[in-house]
Amino acid sequence: MFHSLKSMAGLTVTALLALPTHGVAEVAEIEHVRLQEPCNGKSGLAIVSYSWFEASTTPETEHIFSDLCLDFDAMKVFSVENSDELRPAYQAPGQMTYHSNPPGYPDRYQEVVTLSNDILFHHDDEGMEEVVNLPRPEATGVLSTFTWVKGAEARPLDRIGLATAWLRGYVGGEPLQNKRQAGRYFGSVAENMLGTKQTDSELSGLGFYMGSEVVVTGGSAEVHLRSPAQVAAVRDATATMMLDFEGDEITGSGTFQAENALLSPTTDRVWKHFDLETAGVTGKLTGEDGNHMYVLVIWEGTYTDFAGDSYPANSVMTFNAMRQE
Repeated sequence: MFHSLKSMAGLTVTALLALPTHGVAEVAEIEHVRLQEPCNGKSGLAIVSYSWFEASTTPETEHIFSDLCLDFDAMKVFSVENSDELRPAYQAPGQMTYHSNPPGYPDRYQEVVTLSNDILFHHDDEGMEEVVNLPRPEATGVLSTFTWVKGAEARPLDRIGLATAWLRGYVGGEPLQNKRQAGRYFGSVAENMLGTKQTDSELSGLGFYMGSEVVVTGGSAEVHLRSPAQVAAVRDATATMMLDFEGDEITGSGTFQAENALLSPTTDRVWKHFDLETAGVTGKLTGEDGNHMYVLVIWEGTYTDFAGDSYPANSVMTFNAMRQE
């Protein structure tokens, strides 16, 4: 594995060459774009998924990591993709949404930024309970999930064409102040979306809930995510990760597999099994005592259809967990 650094428009780009995955998906190159300037607002991390459209072809998707800053004074997002000026559009319990209006089109919005902290919960013997009286997602110190959709501009630099960029991750949260403590967490995936270029696979756009208890011991933790039995689309879906902690930074590795719940599909081109490995893992511990972790994962590998043929597949996943008392 090698690391290379280069500057791009005030950003630092770290390129990671991942270990080979299975079958026809041999090498994944994941970049992490880091902000060089201090963040005047809420800082965070995101997976940026680019969908590039070319004539007579299906969209080609690639993923990178990017630091981001949500600046409420400038009302802009700064990352590998910078936003137009945003305005508050509407508010719901635990959620704020912002739009931008392109010049000359005052009645249309071009970009949509959504902050949400209604996914945060605690877990007890009776199961999950939603947190009541949620603070506003843009409040100081509040950890919020972050999504942003826009027309792509910056990455990759050697591509020309029509594209969209979808950023998914988190912003905010109190910084870790004390020494990291061992403990038990419970969490779930906030984002879980699979994809492939094969349009008849019925794999692209597949997403489903997964949850896990996480036990942190020393500088590491094991995560064994499983989907509940009532998920109809898949069976035997498991994602296993080994997370490593260095201060408040999280890295790691793992595998992600599932079987199609269908026994007799209408065509043998439908996916039957996927087998993915981590191409990139990054995350953060937040809270004074590290009470919350947020992990972003890019998976790459292959899926096998009912005809026995294998094709490249990928997935993005964001996982958040809170310490249990």
